[in-house]
Amino acid sequence: MSEVKEKSEQTKTWENALVASYFFILFYGLRLALENHLLEDSLPITLTMLIGFFSGIITASIVFIVKDKALKIKAIWAVVLLIVMVIKNLLVS
Repeated sequence: MSEVKEKSEQTKTWENALVASYFFILFYGLRLALENHLLEDSLPITLTMLIGFFSGIITASIVFIVKDKALKIKAIWAVVLLIVMVIKNLLVS
């Protein structure tokens, strides 16, 4: 029984790490794209907070979509977000 509980806790840890990575991928990807678009070295705090707000909304939406999915599907979503942010930044540059 403790082996099942330990596996469940380990799965929860990975799921939490993936949710955090969703947010950070979106946040840094959007921030870099906006910095490149505006030709700025750093953004004002208001724009940074606005990007964080939008990243949080998108992350919450993704979490609701993949809520009952397997861990592999959640990891695939992180890879898809990363690819989308790389393409977005390449198009903005």
